[in-house]
Amino acid sequence: MSNPIDRILDTSVHRLPERNTAPSRKSADEESKAESRSSALLDLTGRAKELKALEKELAGSTAFDAGRVNELRQALSDGSYRVDPQRIADKLLAMEGDLP
Repeated sequence: MSNPIDRILDTSVHRLPERNTAPSRKSADEESKAESRSSALLDLTGRAKELKALEKELAGSTAFDAGRVNELRQALSDGSYRVDPQRIADKLLAMEGDLP
């Protein structure tokens, strides 16, 4: 009768395959994939530069309207703020249309 522990100790079961130590040559497909990944990295770097420039531009912008914020804050606190669901839906659809 075979003991399960004996099978664990049997080295032929756990023998690792021999490794091929000869240097491997990349196929044309593998080289193409590597070039594609590297160009994607370059593109991301370009995008990062564009985003950084945009961030700088927005930081210097005076897009913040303190008066409007105070109006909204007052409307929320006194209960006069009304939500227009149709306007929200229209804006969401317009925004979706702008997505690539």
